[in-house]
Amino acid sequence: MRKVILIILVIIIFIPLIGYTNGGPTISNPNTNGYLKFDDNSKIALNKEEVSFSYINKPSFIGEGDFSVKYYLENTSNIKKNIKIIFVTSSGGNNRFKVKVNGKDIKVKSYDSSLVIDNWKPVAINEIKEPVSGKKLSSLIGFKRIKGINKNYPGYIEIPLTFNKKESKILEINYIDFSALYRKEAVVNPVYAHLYYLTPAKFFKGEPEIKLKVKLPDEGNYKLSSNIKLEKINNNTYERTIKKIPKKEWLFSFTNTKNLYFDTNENIKHLMFSILVIVLLMGIFYIIQIKTKIKYIIPIGSILIFFFIKEVITKIKGGYGDVIYFSVFYILIGFTLYKLNKKAKDKF
Repeated sequence: MRKVILIILVIIIFIPLIGYTNGGPTISNPNTNGYLKFDDNSKIALNKEEVSFSYINKPSFIGEGDFSVKYYLENTSNIKKNIKIIFVTSSGGNNRFKVKVNGKDIKVKSYDSSLVIDNWKPVAINEIKEPVSGKKLSSLIGFKRIKGINKNYPGYIEIPLTFNKKESKILEINYIDFSALYRKEAVVNPVYAHLYYLTPAKFFKGEPEIKLKVKLPDEGNYKLSSNIKLEKINNNTYERTIKKIPKKEWLFSFTNTKNLYFDTNENIKHLMFSILVIVLLMGIFYIIQIKTKIKYIIPIGSILIFFFIKEVITKIKGGYGDVIYFSVFYILIGFTLYKLNKKAKDKF
């Protein structure tokens, strides 16, 4: 049983939970046989789309962010229109959605089953960028599977709407989204990522204005990477208004730069710089002890070195930060300091 639990935990750590979201008018009922299609002749115009993402609290191990989406819709025809909007997301079916039309709460149906869309293929994004270095986290297990998500989805909600002729409505969708998470072996601080589909908006009539906003936690110093360039408004808030639908989906990632003492979030570089500092400190303490003939220099310096290890190297989450790794690391450092101290005393 313990082995099964361990395997599950490893899977959770290594395989990201990727949030897929989109919305568009449909022309067939997903509960019937056959593929679902987005309706490109619904006569319903999307004049503006606002997408706001925020973390109210500090990101947890999984990373739960809040998406707030607004569609400003208008019936451009002279007849009454009944439509269904399908909003697809990995959070589908978990009853954590709040939907409003013109400020009033409405009930929507949610489905855990996979959804098939025949006439839409998302523009696949195959990599997450590490925000500090800007490098691709190409080794992220499972993320390249995005190429296959245009057919099967983990869940969705169905939103029925009725428009009188020339009527306008504001549709609001709020929900919790779980992030893709990258933390083992490659990065010091976890990298969180979210994916939002923008291209389904092309099935509405017209060319909408699209406003994107990301609000990261005030606690900490976070850095953002986005495949659609956003403007930094203040310390942890980014925005961008674009006048037409992008040709790609929106993928952004972020990380906390706290404890990144060497201006890198790469585990290997962080460890290499840390070891270099330790070696330099050992050399300095060794030379001082020989020159001054004070036998307590290296023992006192050892306290500083172990404090440095605790404050800098052990900030690495997972990998080198595991108990076994650091137990061995502490033993090696302690043994080396013992030998240096003995050798320095022999020179007195």
